[in-house]
Amino acid sequence: MKSSTEIKFQQGLEHFRNANHLSAINVWESLREEGYTNPNLDVYLHAARLERSKVMQHLEATNADLDALVQAAGASMEPHSPVVDHCLHAKEHIKARQYDEAARSLSEALKLDEDCTTLWLALARVYCMLGKARQAVLHAEKARALSQDDAEPHSTLGQILFEMDQPAESETSFLKAIEIDARHYRAWYGLGSLYYSQKRFGLAEECVKKALAAKPSNLTAMAFLDEVLAELENVENLIGEAQRTVEAHPTWADWHFKLGTLYSQSGRIPEAMERYDQALKINPGFTKCCYERAGLLLKEGRYEAALADLKAVVQQVTDRDEAALARAGELESAGRIAEAAMEYWNVVTIAPDHASRHIELGKKFFTEGLLEQASRELSIGLSHRPEYVDGHFYLGLVELKRGHPEAAAESLGEALRLNPRLAAAGLSLVEAL
Repeated sequence: MKSSTEIKFQQGLEHFRNANHLSAINVWESLREEGYTNPNLDVYLHAARLERSKVMQHLEATNADLDALVQAAGASMEPHSPVVDHCLHAKEHIKARQYDEAARSLSEALKLDEDCTTLWLALARVYCMLGKARQAVLHAEKARALSQDDAEPHSTLGQILFEMDQPAESETSFLKAIEIDARHYRAWYGLGSLYYSQKRFGLAEECVKKALAAKPSNLTAMAFLDEVLAELENVENLIGEAQRTVEAHPTWADWHFKLGTLYSQSGRIPEAMERYDQALKINPGFTKCCYERAGLLLKEGRYEAALADLKAVVQQVTDRDEAALARAGELESAGRIAEAAMEYWNVVTIAPDHASRHIELGKKFFTEGLLEQASRELSIGLSHRPEYVDGHFYLGLVELKRGHPEAAAESLGEALRLNPRLAAAGLSLVEAL
């Protein structure tokens, strides 16, 4: 027999399954306060917060864009044009969380007006909510091509790339949007979300405050700022503890490093550099410290100093790209120090396996019956590594459960193409067809 806390946890799952993310968050947070120890609690709580933030951003932007299109049509005396009708239908479907139907309505609208940037962006966001990452990127890129001097396509692409775990490309898109419009709310909010995910809380605070300066009454940004400030307060408490340890044990290099990392998270870069310098004086072979200091030096444009650190780090990298290393050496010999430093950085930076993380989370969601979330995670994982057979296999099973036999057949067929001996995929494919 299930305990009351287990029943409560399942209630949270049911809220999550129905996309009632705030209700799920409230249930799971209360369980954590009660000391509930389910190992999946933090995973689901983080996922619910992330999903709510993503969906709120996409819904807010999409509804605003569709409202603007409808209002513009009314002003031009075409309030009942076919495009407007499709937009109104899309709004109704979005309100009912029928994102597949919303995508169909917006696709029909685009057939009638292929040069409408707003429609391309709206459909990109809906695809993102459906977990169709590749389609979302393609539509956002089309919008950007149509309106290169408009901040909105750049910020939308930045948000989609952020959700696909492509932080460098995401940051570039957000910064481009800000370059075009220094008060672009969604770019500042998105950049703050990106920095928050990287534990760069000081930078996140600056960005969210600039987002609020653009939209002072935005409740989502206000709540996010509270969350960032809470993390900063936690970091400050940890800084105090680390400072006391360093004072008591000034020769402990690892604690100088920890203190430097905390300073970096809070945005206190000069103090972070000082701690890293001290750690390396005590232990010149502290590779991780060299790596972190090099990252800060690169951001400050101090390429020669960064290059020295990175060359020390690269000696400790066993599985490295020798061709890239050779290019870095050639660039350095040619005096192109900045490019050489960035090439060395790429050599020593081990990219996390984003694909596996998303696919495993998607499989977990599938087993819990969270089909929409499973589809999103599996699609993002496959956008990174389309050769992952189990990603296609599970995505096919998800689409089958969602009542989309054609999409299921496509995914399961791809799984079979990659691994013809995958009998389970074959059986499911027969069921789909």
